[in-house]
Amino acid sequence: MVDNPTEQTFQEYNNLRKALHKHFIQTTRITLIKSKADLEEYKHLPLATLYRQLSPYRVRTTFTELENDQQRIFTTHNEIRKEIYAFYRNLYETTHTDQNILTHFLTRLLPKLDNGQKQTLSQPITQQELLLSIKEAEKVNRQD
Repeated sequence: MVDNPTEQTFQEYNNLRKALHKHFIQTTRITLIKSKADLEEYKHLPLATLYRQLSPYRVRTTFTELENDQQRIFTTHNEIRKEIYAFYRNLYETTHTDQNILTHFLTRLLPKLDNGQKQTLSQPITQQELLLSIKEAEKVNRQD
């Protein structure tokens, strides 16, 4: 949420302006396709072909330089390629996490249970509770 209402209004205005512009371009493109399709020399072409002809050419984005998290800058194609490869290799690499850090993090996120709640949760599930939960699940399935 934006703190400044003027900034929020300006952002909403810009988003609306972009959406209207996009709609205008799309409408104009469709009108041009339909008018072109009526011409004798284009009647044999499907509308999809005409649409592709009027679609904007997608420019391929290339990186000229890349900075990693150690603030090292790479400028050659091979350096950039190797750094991107290393980034994704390390991103999905399995690492061992210190259990103390993990426990500290999770204890701050998870709610604390009092002794009564702990005792209730540690008791075995009764047949009556199991049957009740199955009936509730069947009710929900029937409503869907």
